[in-house]
Amino acid sequence: MKVFKTLIFVFLFSSLLQAKVSIQQDSNNFDYLQYLDENLTGTIEVLSAFNNTLFSLSTEIKGVNAFSQFLMNLTMECSNLKKEIANSYQLSSTDREELIRILISSLNPEIKWYPFEIDKEQDEQNRQIAHIMKGRFREQIARLRQQIFKEEAGILEAKTFYKYFFFLHSQHFMYQLMMDFLEPSENLSRDNRDYLIKMVRAIEDDLMNEKPPKGE
Repeated sequence: MKVFKTLIFVFLFSSLLQAKVSIQQDSNNFDYLQYLDENLTGTIEVLSAFNNTLFSLSTEIKGVNAFSQFLMNLTMECSNLKKEIANSYQLSSTDREELIRILISSLNPEIKWYPFEIDKEQDEQNRQIAHIMKGRFREQIARLRQQIFKEEAGILEAKTFYKYFFFLHSQHFMYQLMMDFLEPSENLSRDNRDYLIKMVRAIEDDLMNEKPPKGE
């Protein structure tokens, strides 16, 4: 009986992975990837603006090179995602659906996707959750930017970067990156939308529970 149940699970798992992607959904996936690519470009521009602001004001601030490298690493994360998207247009519809799932998993590889069928009612709940989260994330991004601008003045006066400044930028980047994925989520399949919602909820919980560093 145990072997029989295992075979059924393997069969269902394989069937879900190999399920045919409809022409309409594949078109939606194209749109999602295009919007995501544009959003990532916008995030890279924000990171560049942060970097240029402090460099234009002073190059004598202690830790300015470390901060610049920090922003460069975040920029590279976005650039790598954009490269994956650029390579996606030659894929089959099934592989493109899978690539979107892989891109979502890059937000936190520890949060795994499992092949559960998402019914219409659950998907509607996910759409509502996505709408609520987008509003909440916009508020968080605006709040964090205000804090960053406030801290910039203190950094220029003290001539040194604080760990708290890096913390603010890390939080801002993660909220911004999640927004990049969430904004066009109406175009996702039910499975990928469900996975994205689970992903960003888990990351948001971690961000809310993350304590700011003390000291320099």
